[in-house]
Amino acid sequence: MKTRNVSGTLVNISSTQSLLLDCGEGTFGQLCRQYGDDVDQVLSKISTIFISHMHTDHHMGMLRLLYQRQRALSSLGKPFSPVFLLAPHQIMTWLSQYHNHCEDILSHVRLIPNRILLVDTKEIQPKTSSIQTMLKINELQKFQTCYVDHCSNAFACSFVHQSGWKLAFSGDAMPSDKLVDIGRNATCLIHEATLEDGMEEEALKKRHSTTSQAIAIGMKMNADFIMLNH
Repeated sequence: MKTRNVSGTLVNISSTQSLLLDCGEGTFGQLCRQYGDDVDQVLSKISTIFISHMHTDHHMGMLRLLYQRQRALSSLGKPFSPVFLLAPHQIMTWLSQYHNHCEDILSHVRLIPNRILLVDTKEIQPKTSSIQTMLKINELQKFQTCYVDHCSNAFACSFVHQSGWKLAFSGDAMPSDKLVDIGRNATCLIHEATLEDGMEEEALKKRHSTTSQAIAIGMKMNADFIMLNH
């Protein structure tokens, strides 16, 4: 597992598959700066995108990235396939409006609403065909979400690879015991730390986390590593 922060986080799951956690407006540009001439190979490997919530700085870069991914697949002579889009179901209103008034985008995505991944940690992952296909393609055993306190329909997630490593991702959120539950014993926690220590009142008002609060969540879930971002 390797991660790169690109207005979101690119998780290289294997030599052929990667998963993008959130997709801000600058995502494609940062991929170009990070990978240079290899960016088409990187784009072609993105099979899944997780969107934590509907604030534009977490999803506005998705349109450009999807079109550039289609171009990259064509340039490399690889067959086109839609990405699995794990997101709040409200994202389809935005995508449908763009599709109807601008150009085709719906053929680029296969939506799995985040809410249907809200499963108890003791339950078996729901056996819908889309979920099972997404898990198989990404070599994952499980993918779970939970609601977090930030805005309406804000989610965190965790997923477990077939080889045993586990990653948890907070999106934008206040400290969350629900995230602790689904991220228990994670290999790596990626948690937002928007505000400095000493700014707890502002963090509460804006429903974000401070550095120490994010670290405390990682320690509470017994994560091996903690990566702070926003």
